[in-house]
Amino acid sequence: MKRDTGFESLKCLWAKHESNYPMFAEAIWLLHREFSEGAGADHHPLFANVPPIPAEVLFQKIASCSAPVHRSLTQEQMVAILRKAPQDYSSMS
Repeated sequence: MKRDTGFESLKCLWAKHESNYPMFAEAIWLLHREFSEGAGADHHPLFANVPPIPAEVLFQKIASCSAPVHRSLTQEQMVAILRKAPQDYSSMS
């Protein structure tokens, strides 16, 4: 049986929200920059040839994949946290 490593990675990322918010915010900031701005291979080879994805779509995807990790939060609450994380990280640095 093949493991869904993308799903496992998202669960691990979301767990950082509780245990290490600065790391979580940095990861969300990086994902937001690479996907939403279409920075591509110039910034990170992992995202080469990936077209820009609207931030809201990215946040909804992360929230829907991470929902089983924190059933106490609704998907809308998770998206609200994800929307805020890039700004939080920018203000930390």
